[in-house]
Amino acid sequence: MKHLLFYLTILTICSCNSSIDYQNPESVIKAYRTLRDENKIKESYELLSDTSKGMMSIEEYLKYFKRPDSILNKWKYKTLKSEALINDPAKPNYRLVRISEQLVYNNKDTTIGVLNYTLIKENQKWKVIWFPEAIDDISRLINDQRFEEAKQKYFNLLNIDPFNDEVLYQISTCYYYKNDLDSAESYLKKSIFYIEDDFKKHNLLAAIYYKKGKSDLARECLKKALTFAKQNRERAMIYSNLVEYDFQNSDYAHLWNTYTLIKLKKIQT
Repeated sequence: MKHLLFYLTILTICSCNSSIDYQNPESVIKAYRTLRDENKIKESYELLSDTSKGMMSIEEYLKYFKRPDSILNKWKYKTLKSEALINDPAKPNYRLVRISEQLVYNNKDTTIGVLNYTLIKENQKWKVIWFPEAIDDISRLINDQRFEEAKQKYFNLLNIDPFNDEVLYQISTCYYYKNDLDSAESYLKKSIFYIEDDFKKHNLLAAIYYKKGKSDLARECLKKALTFAKQNRERAMIYSNLVEYDFQNSDYAHLWNTYTLIKLKKIQT
């Protein structure tokens, strides 16, 4: 029986590999996402870069997708389309491809999301760079207020994936807590350049502007964050920040408008 399962796995991988154009980054991403959509996680591991595999064994990769607390267990994904975004002459061995996907949360709330993948050319083949577990591990350092240590580790990841918007966002967060607001703003804007529609990025940009004394820009960022918020808890966080900024600035007209809007939308802060 074990021999049969091994044979079927190899057959699936070989069948998938035969349809992949490894000279085309979009073809590789399409194959990777198809395997992920079909829950063929083990097979998708074969399309990861050597660096990614060095950071996470196949056993750890499978465990990541199956862990009980994973958000992946609450979301169902379906890839809709892919598009090549960046071909940087300064980084000829890297490509950035954007995925549009349908997301269903807890089998009821449906939304459309975007996700970027960086690919690297290894041995004349494009492979996927993937290390979310490493990002999660380093984020724990931020929770422990070890910002400088976290920042250096994120910069190490940025050397592996120069287009990673989440890494850029986390670097910005480290600078923010170190009160280096100019660096925080610079790295955050790079992150937003790669993926804009993420509420937490605009929420952080608002905090940066607010600390710089630019209250009007902070409010505009929070309004933009609202357009990207997908869940009530995200909207509640943004409204809470709006209330705090208006109260601190004694801007009671805006404060009343925000309070009225919260009541209208029936969102608990």
